[in-house]
Amino acid sequence: MPKVSVILPCYNVAPYIGACLDSLVNQTLQDIEIICVDDKSTDNTASIIKERAASDKRIKLINSHKNNGVSVARNTGIDAATGEYIGFVDPDDYVDLDFYEKLYAAATQEKADIAKAGMTVVSADGVQNVSRLWQQVKQNKLNFQREFTSAIYKKEFLDKCELRFLPRISIGEDINWLIKVAYLANKIAVINSVNYMYIRREDSAYTQMLTRDKLEKVCAASQDLLIWTNSQPDMTFSDYMNIMRPVYELLLGNLPRAITQQDKELIVRHIIDVFKNTKHKKEVLKQNIKSYARLPLVRGRVGEIIKALTYQKKRYYLFGLVPIVKILNAPKQEYKIILFDFFPVFRCVRERWKDNFYICGIKILKIAH
Repeated sequence: MPKVSVILPCYNVAPYIGACLDSLVNQTLQDIEIICVDDKSTDNTASIIKERAASDKRIKLINSHKNNGVSVARNTGIDAATGEYIGFVDPDDYVDLDFYEKLYAAATQEKADIAKAGMTVVSADGVQNVSRLWQQVKQNKLNFQREFTSAIYKKEFLDKCELRFLPRISIGEDINWLIKVAYLANKIAVINSVNYMYIRREDSAYTQMLTRDKLEKVCAASQDLLIWTNSQPDMTFSDYMNIMRPVYELLLGNLPRAITQQDKELIVRHIIDVFKNTKHKKEVLKQNIKSYARLPLVRGRVGEIIKALTYQKKRYYLFGLVPIVKILNAPKQEYKIILFDFFPVFRCVRERWKDNFYICGIKILKIAH
């Protein structure tokens, strides 16, 4: 049994795969297997891997019969892995040469289901940014909500808990999977002496704007994570609130990247659907408003969230991003907050001295006149 199985989901990465494999075959930890899952590439990615595998038996090539996406490719690698621990590398990235030796040592010494190292993000112009996420993970394992490739995971643990990536989802699937893994893990060992080198390229999955297909996948990843979180029987309030951040982050963080008005409406519909099924609604709403808009909800400091258009109309921004139009009526009459002109989900009861704002029946804010 190898100590570590390293899984590479590969699709049209011929210009990069050679350098990535160099960083793996030259690891100071030699007892590893390198599983390359070629997702029906149309370039010579598979032939490059096959040629490298001929000279190094630790390299294994699995050819997919059709293009299934990165999640299925990773799941295929997990199922085929025989190592004690599993690591993931995107084939256009690379790792320090002692990356897996130090991670394996930390995992086994601390008897941890996960061991996490550092990550360095290299931009297209070569600028390097060293992540400090390892410090947060050391304080609370549920802070491990990104950088999943910077760690190794015990194979027995993944199989026992049936932890796999969402099929056909290629954006948000990593956050969805990682949060489940971090929550269920017995322990996360943390080191910062080695780094995963993440190369940010212009043609990566996280381009500036997102197509409708990618937005739908983001919504699916968020919805699945909410359903999974709600199904955990013994989850504490603190853990629930911690996980709700990325549940909403997947939607709110990608709202500005929607191209058309219809795409924005798609995200907002999902925000509403997610909120309707969220536990601790009032606390979660306040948390997200505070997190995204940094809005004080006390002492009437509402000028920061109101942008007056005319005397008759004012524009509000829920979470600092979602525009809501308020139509003023006579005192003491109830009127609605209309989202994108057709969502009568939010409402406000106007009284003589204040407005009370409600979302799904929960009062979240009052504004003095």
